[in-house]
Amino acid sequence: MSIVVATLLLVATYSFTFGMSVVLLYVTTLFYQIGSSITSVSFTASVTNLIDEDRIQKAMSFNQFVLSSTAILGPILGGILFGFVPFQWFFVGMAIMLAVDLCISSTMHFTLYEKQSDVQVNKKDSVWKGVREGWTYVQNNYLLKKVFFMSSWINLFFTCIGVGGSFVMLQKMFIAPTSIGIIEGFEAVGMLSMALLFSMIKPVRNPLRNAKWSIIAMGCVLIAFIVPLLIPFSSLGTIIYLCTVMGLFGIFAMTTNMPLGVWMQKEIDEHQRGRVFGLLEMMAMIMMPVGTITYGILFDYVSASALFIVSGIIIVCLSFYLLPQKVVHQVDEEKDEELNATKI
Repeated sequence: MSIVVATLLLVATYSFTFGMSVVLLYVTTLFYQIGSSITSVSFTASVTNLIDEDRIQKAMSFNQFVLSSTAILGPILGGILFGFVPFQWFFVGMAIMLAVDLCISSTMHFTLYEKQSDVQVNKKDSVWKGVREGWTYVQNNYLLKKVFFMSSWINLFFTCIGVGGSFVMLQKMFIAPTSIGIIEGFEAVGMLSMALLFSMIKPVRNPLRNAKWSIIAMGCVLIAFIVPLLIPFSSLGTIIYLCTVMGLFGIFAMTTNMPLGVWMQKEIDEHQRGRVFGLLEMMAMIMMPVGTITYGILFDYVSASALFIVSGIIIVCLSFYLLPQKVVHQVDEEKDEELNATKI
């Protein structure tokens, strides 16, 4: 993070002296994304060391609440500031905020709830050896392997709405760009509302069953997105309908990610947690560009309605295939054993 702060300050100094350039933007984006990915994986892997298990869901819910809030307010504030502040000051502002973040993070106790383990971890192992060990750990854990492949494929097929959503609304439904921004913002509203709800309720008893049906619901929402192309709506009716659809998409995304995230925090051994979450992040970063390129090409040659319907059906089928009833029941059995052990 300190490297990112230093880079932003150097870029700001250079831009004030010699002016802006596209190369500066690329360099800044590169270092920021690298720093952001490292920080995200590190924080996610260390949640159980910072907070006791009974409060993991509440902590992750508040974290998601903040992320959803920034997704709503960030573009608004950015648009306002862009009209009044020279672009170079954006680099300075980012550097200041990241420096504050760095100072706060340095005060956190990352071993407060650390569990003692008999497994000896060699900190001198190479990065690739760590990746291989993480992959082996995933392969040897049946439930975790199912979740890992499920999340990877879901990231691929849900790029359909990321690539095609704006395209369909603008080119096929003829919705104004300002209205498209409002519609897309409702996804963050849905996630924000569910984050608040999860912060107040008890953890889900069976996260895999919850994830399975939430993903199926998301597949249905994906299909529902193109209903205005098949059934005539008024302009206002189309906007209201799509706001509802995107809100539901955000809600079901949260009911999938939050319980699964809490389950993985408890399921994965501490010495493997960073490697597994790093692998998940890596697979997501691989699948999203692949999906973006694939759907970008397909939308030029294939009907948008067909792509949304087929993608939704594939997602539903993947849910039944990768999370069958026997997998869901296995989690129920493990929960029952934990409860019985607690009573004893």
